[in-house]
Amino acid sequence: MQVRLTNIEDREAPAVGISDYLGQVEHQMVHDFAAEQGGYRAANLLTDASKYLTVSPWSKRIRPRLVYGFSCAFGLEPLSMVSLGSSVEGIHTASLMHDDVVDAGELRRGQPTVNQKWNNMVAILGGDLLLSRSMLALHGYGLDVVQEGVKVVEEMTQATMMEIDARGRLDLTREEWRQIARGKTGVLLGFCGRGPAYVAGRRDDLDALEQFGHHFGMAFQLADDLKDLLADVGKDRFADIRERNPSYPHVVARERDSAVLRRFETLWSQDIVTQEEAEELGNHLVETGAVEETKKAILEQLEAAHSVVGHLIQAERGGTLDALIKSIVSIV
Repeated sequence: MQVRLTNIEDREAPAVGISDYLGQVEHQMVHDFAAEQGGYRAANLLTDASKYLTVSPWSKRIRPRLVYGFSCAFGLEPLSMVSLGSSVEGIHTASLMHDDVVDAGELRRGQPTVNQKWNNMVAILGGDLLLSRSMLALHGYGLDVVQEGVKVVEEMTQATMMEIDARGRLDLTREEWRQIARGKTGVLLGFCGRGPAYVAGRRDDLDALEQFGHHFGMAFQLADDLKDLLADVGKDRFADIRERNPSYPHVVARERDSAVLRRFETLWSQDIVTQEEAEELGNHLVETGAVEETKKAILEQLEAAHSVVGHLIQAERGGTLDALIKSIVSIV
């Protein structure tokens, strides 16, 4: 794979627009997960399961969008970053497949999860296959990028274990929640910028991009936790209460209101939390002001994320990165 840098004067208008770039990422993923002719039925089943969420019309492609934006900021030819865009999307989707098994999830983006459509074994092994092929997609970018990709998967795995260990804990702190959010979401978002930085030889920007991922990932996870408390199409409301999942608004509400803490203690001591019980506690939780505090935290994290890459945004005359970050914020 040959990676080309463009001249600074050419960076005002990337030769390849975001829609064309995402189309190429889609094409790459279809190619990477095409069923092998004459392949075993079982192997093709895993391929189909791996493609189910990865190549789908409801995917937002947030991570490939970031790869595109940072590639433009660093003066890289966008088409040379297609494999990286495919890889980060694959890593992300594999984590969703594994999460849904752990959570016994039934819906993802309003559609049946892989474990629901097939079974847990197919979801686990399909996710493993997706991770393997995502790592292979990085080989053309050099050892630093491959090692970074492996490290990202390692940190995501550890954070998922931390999340599982935190389930049902009423003494979970904000800092512990932040560690989980950083590992589950932030490190991969940071890699969307760090990968292009390595390729462009911009090692001085690596720390800033790590901080970007930290803050942007925090905003993502805060928004996801918040959606559980608010009506949202395709999301099972109050599932975090029923499933005893660690959640930032839960932590805030328990700090603010001792009655909420006592109600959590009662419900989570039971074998099963009914939907009616979850709704009652959820509505009480909303009244504590935890929702407003979480919304405020989201805005603070987004502002911090934008700030740490401000020098890249200012240097990029085309404004591609700035526009992309703002568009992604609207999706969050």
